[in-house]
Amino acid sequence: MTTTSVTERQAPPPEVVAEGFNEERAQTYAAATRMAPDARRNEALQVGYALDRLVAAPLQRVVELGTGQGFGTARILERLAPDGVVHGVDASPFMLGHAKEDKRLKRHAGALDQLQLQADSADLAFSIAAFHHIPNKWITLEEVRRVLKPGAAFLIVDVAHDTPAQRTFDYIVRPYCTSGHDADFLDKAWASVLARRAGFTLEAVRVEDTDWHFASEPQMLEYVRDLFCLHLPLPEIRVLLDRWLAPYQAEGGRWVLPWSLGFYTLRKP
Repeated sequence: MTTTSVTERQAPPPEVVAEGFNEERAQTYAAATRMAPDARRNEALQVGYALDRLVAAPLQRVVELGTGQGFGTARILERLAPDGVVHGVDASPFMLGHAKEDKRLKRHAGALDQLQLQADSADLAFSIAAFHHIPNKWITLEEVRRVLKPGAAFLIVDVAHDTPAQRTFDYIVRPYCTSGHDADFLDKAWASVLARRAGFTLEAVRVEDTDWHFASEPQMLEYVRDLFCLHLPLPEIRVLLDRWLAPYQAEGGRWVLPWSLGFYTLRKP
């Protein structure tokens, strides 16, 4: 494939920048997941393992922050009691509008730091690939602590600071995504400060490899373009991926995009 030179921090034209997760971003995200539904299988497996370590019995009431189109919600529903409820909260009604229907999922479009839930009512709080979007992180954590039962946990799964995945967001998604991506990512030190301020105990922190897998190189490039809503030709996306993630072709012909996620377990006393 022909390579193209790309300026590292080149910004998109002002006319393609939109505020937040708009309908275009929601549609391209949905298109990516339809095209390669198993690309993030490793993420789903690692989230499942993390939940199994925290959950001793079927859950009755869960609050999910940044539900989006339900990637993480599916993992929760697998561990939910038949009469249980997931309160899925997202600031973008466009993303929520694409979530799969389930009678146990109650959707709430609104601010993540103003949860419309009773105090001491949730068995678990959960968030995947969304916490970096939250502007008022410690205020949000205070609100999550309010709605959790004493002794319950908040599992945050997100890109970790100082990883290739974080640099991908900063140097690919931020300048070329239509909605921008001005966000900061957690590391152990910052998670510890936020947890202490909000009255949580930071119980565990780890980073797990969660590589993405694709049937072909073109599928990988189209998936990245659509998932992150990048206004770039595929050859330029390839150049950027080579620089920040170094994808490779594995045995059997599948393409692997190296990826990782941080797992942060906070406990309400």
